[in-house]
Amino acid sequence: MLAKKTVGFRFLLSQAIVDILILLQFGMLPGVIILLQKSFIPKSLDWWLHIYMDGVWWVMCYHFILIAWSRFAAVWRPLNFRLLKSKFCYTLCLISWLAGFLQSAITHQFDWFAIFWFDPSSYGMTADWIKYSSGGTRIYYLISNGFFIIAPAPLYACACGVMLNQQRATVHNNSRAAPTRGNVMDHNQHQQQQTRTNGERQMRVEKRLIVPCAISSVLFAFGQVIINLGVADGKWIGWSVMVVFSANASVNPILLLAFSSVIRKQLSSFLRKSADSILPSSNIAQLSRSHRVSSILPHSNDIILNA
Repeated sequence: MLAKKTVGFRFLLSQAIVDILILLQFGMLPGVIILLQKSFIPKSLDWWLHIYMDGVWWVMCYHFILIAWSRFAAVWRPLNFRLLKSKFCYTLCLISWLAGFLQSAITHQFDWFAIFWFDPSSYGMTADWIKYSSGGTRIYYLISNGFFIIAPAPLYACACGVMLNQQRATVHNNSRAAPTRGNVMDHNQHQQQQTRTNGERQMRVEKRLIVPCAISSVLFAFGQVIINLGVADGKWIGWSVMVVFSANASVNPILLLAFSSVIRKQLSSFLRKSADSILPSSNIAQLSRSHRVSSILPHSNDIILNA
């Protein structure tokens, strides 16, 4: 499993779970309600459902900061980052989950907070827009989402700066390195070289994750702008918001597949094993048929020779 070998994938695994929940609540659920033109969710559960949905939203927001921090830490202190325990990484992910749902539960206790609910006629979610605009909910979302838009940017900028400095240092050291005369390495030197090679390989994997994560963060910021500046009453406005949020969650695995060769190899291996688990039944039948044919042929040859 990738999360066991590469530390960065532990945080991406938690983010993938959030993306699935986002797709369910902004893609599958409203899609079913729109097709049926009937909301099967009782009005008494709208408040509780919005606590859950808002909680998942804030969990996603906290994960974007967590992912940005992991990309910066991976290039700033690569050795220390590779030595992070799985328990520590998953604890950070758990804190993000708890913080998101706690934030949602607290804000829903205030009378000024306006909740959203699914409305088939609006092709998405709607709210008491007067209360939303004048009661403080819009300002709350504007400030909160604005923070989550800005927070990841310095981390990615610092990560890029560290990588540029490392690249300059590598070029400078290579230009000053004296040529060696084919010295034979002893066993300890060979082990050190192997360890260094493995570390450099892991470092390359971590660096390649920066680009898709940064692009995903930009798309996330675009979605935040949509919800704060574009939310208004209207059928196609609500539908557009659902589409943007669903696209934001679904594009993450596509970006990771496009930029990470490790993920592509893992997916290819998984598909190959899945195909092999299906094909043996047909292969066994083919082998049994060939065995029957081969067992008949010697007898036919004997008959021809005797004749």
